[in-house]
Amino acid sequence: MRGFHLGLLVLLMGCQNQVEEKPAEVKQAADPKSAEEVGEILATVNGSAIGAKDFQRAAARKVPTDGKALSIKEKNEVIDRLVKEELLYQEAFARKLYRDPKVKKVMVNALLREDVYSQIRNKDFNDQELESYFNAHKEEFTIPEKVQFSRILIKVKKDRDDAASKSEAERVYSELKKKMTR
Repeated sequence: MRGFHLGLLVLLMGCQNQVEEKPAEVKQAADPKSAEEVGEILATVNGSAIGAKDFQRAAARKVPTDGKALSIKEKNEVIDRLVKEELLYQEAFARKLYRDPKVKKVMVNALLREDVYSQIRNKDFNDQELESYFNAHKEEFTIPEKVQFSRILIKVKKDRDDAASKSEAERVYSELKKKMTR
């Protein structure tokens, strides 16, 4: 557990230093990828390279029509999709959508997954350490109960007319509302 906290602290300190070095307004979406990360360049979108490695990852998720290999048409569809995604990414960045709290959370989670969680395994901790951490941080593992409803439908029957059905719906609504405020 100590290693986890130390690793997280080092990561956060490293991020703090990076933030201080960058200007207040981000000018570029991302640092250019290295030639090793991109592979052979297949397309360029406003200066951003789409490479063979991007293509291979995307193509691996596409099922060939013939079940064997992607056709030329299917390969072109993969490239077109990568180009469209890059254009959308660039537009989202230009609109500064990276400031959205949900986007920030996704980015933080991706960073933690890449830099912290990828280096930590359950086998690094014994059962006693895990149980101790859980007991000390139970609130982090508790998900509050949620209730959502948008409609209450009460069927009109022979023995329950419109007025009685409406009254029953109001009673159920009132009961649910009381339970939610507890």
